[in-house]
Amino acid sequence: PTVWVAVIASRFLKKPVVWTVHNFPQHPFRGLLGWLYELVINPIDRYFVKKVDLVVAVSEKVAKEVYEKYEVTAEIVYPGIDVDFWKNDKEPFRLESKIKDKRVMLHAAQIRPEKEQVFTYKVFCELAEIFDDLVLVFAGEIYEQFLDYQDNLRTNLKFRERVFFTGNLSKSQLGTLYKESTIVIHPSSWGEGCALVPLEAIAAGASNVVVARGCGSDEIIERENGGIVFEIEKGVKSLVKDLTEILEGHLSDHDQQFILRYDRKLFSKNYDRLFSRLLE
Repeated sequence: PTVWVAVIASRFLKKPVVWTVHNFPQHPFRGLLGWLYELVINPIDRYFVKKVDLVVAVSEKVAKEVYEKYEVTAEIVYPGIDVDFWKNDKEPFRLESKIKDKRVMLHAAQIRPEKEQVFTYKVFCELAEIFDDLVLVFAGEIYEQFLDYQDNLRTNLKFRERVFFTGNLSKSQLGTLYKESTIVIHPSSWGEGCALVPLEAIAAGASNVVVARGCGSDEIIERENGGIVFEIEKGVKSLVKDLTEILEGHLSDHDQQFILRYDRKLFSKNYDRLFSRLLE
């Protein structure tokens, strides 16, 4: 409805409308509501979107979804990363002493089933059998409705003494974890138009970033050879093989200087370029 309002207002104000699409809802209406949406709301929605002067998507994934839903071509502008902040900021947190001199596998995300902490834990268990100095850190806030999920994770841990939950961290504390992690894993594409965690980690200095295909930022990482992109549907074993090679030192660190091309300063310039073209 906000797009509808913007389009209607633009006709009175004589101003162009720019719609930036970060993601599509993960749980569309089903049943009777879904039928009513497709019959009534969707045609109106399509009408107004086609009246928008410029549509911007945060990844190729989202641009494809825009076209499939509305038959509208979107410009792609990836989110800007505050490279200076992640590169330079550092703040200690309470787990530092426990993970000192250990190799850290980090999963930074809200604790909920869609973020695939169980998958990460299964990967870690395979690796923990081989590497005694590897620890797993889950960094992320937990909401009350997902407490049972976290409790189940904690209860069924095989390597209990080597798995840590940090709770919610400040950006500075998270930056510290990114820097100290041997592997940063992002196995979820749920709710992600372009996942920021992998890009933040690279900006902070993480040299081994592992992401699921479909999270949006996988497009950048694959194109720039900035890490490993895997398909979660293929299961744990194939990813364990790649991570074993990393931990054994058989794979060289990636050159992460490409992240400078996704700095927020260039992000602003990309938008300025689109706006200038629109106003010509």
